[in-house]
Amino acid sequence: MGSVCSSNDTMMLDSTVTEDKSSSKGVADLEQLVRNWAVTEAPKLNIRNAKKARTEIVWDRVTFTSSQAEWNPTRGVPEPPNVTIYTSSFCNNTDERAEHTVRVERTSSATATTNISRGYTAGFNLGLSLGLPHDVAQATASYGRSVTVDRAETTTRELAQSWSVDTVIPSPAGVRTRATVQVKEQRWNGTFTLPVTIKGMIVVNFFDQNTPGNLIGTVEADVLTLLPRFGAEVKNNKVTWTLRGTCDFEFGVEQVTKIDHETLMR
Repeated sequence: MGSVCSSNDTMMLDSTVTEDKSSSKGVADLEQLVRNWAVTEAPKLNIRNAKKARTEIVWDRVTFTSSQAEWNPTRGVPEPPNVTIYTSSFCNNTDERAEHTVRVERTSSATATTNISRGYTAGFNLGLSLGLPHDVAQATASYGRSVTVDRAETTTRELAQSWSVDTVIPSPAGVRTRATVQVKEQRWNGTFTLPVTIKGMIVVNFFDQNTPGNLIGTVEADVLTLLPRFGAEVKNNKVTWTLRGTCDFEFGVEQVTKIDHETLMR
């Protein structure tokens, strides 16, 4: 049962809105669904011109809590090419051997691209924590313990990985010495299932479109009664909406220094 109130009245309504689970097989726009529902409820309290009014959905009284993610890796994912982060050439035209000290710091990028294929998105930052797959967490510390699922269906995170080069490179007489430092990259791709528990009250305010700040009515509903209409599940008096999707991680795992010599023509 949803609680609906206007600026002048407060009352309980026996809602008979038809369940809209068309989004349960795809990605639901949670804000749009709530806004549409509120517009249909508004006339019951004589909130006029609700379709033309400016709406404000307040999520401050709603909490989203993610559970432990389940991962299923994709097999046969091709490895990305190495990334070159430093190159230098030394020409020794003398008859004596020389040495060159190289001390530099470079960065490469670690990326994580998350795509939601089933569940919901919203116009605000979901801020859900998606725990890393075990293989990724063991291979690199670049991502910390998790990545964040934001408001969009597809989210890409890019983090800097630092690499230090501190080495002495021999340069034989009459030889051009070329030093190349590369980062060996690794890629992990897989699907995830992330149950999200949602609880609280959703509030929708209606404002007169011609008078900014003029509140003409408010509609409220408990997520326990509202969200199941849109595809969320109820179990043990808790609302759960499961996100499903894919995540692609690409990150550096090893620094490789390659030295090549080429005889100079004199």
